[in-house]
Amino acid sequence: MPANRLEKLLEFIKNEPGDPFLKYALATEYLRLDDPDKALQYYQDLITNHKEYVGTYYHLG
Repeated sequence: MPANRLEKLLEFIKNEPGDPFLKYALATEYLRLDDPDKALQYYQDLITNHKEYVGTYYHLG
């Protein structure tokens, strides 16, 4: 599943674009795939729109 994980997450986020867990999962997956710029976009979105999502601060730091 690792090769399809990103595709699945992108499919899920289309259906639930405001879901902070999916945004966090995408950021984490982009980090795993060595794409820190894309991960940062999702982390910044979480900081702006979901300030209460604590996991973001751990990974963003």
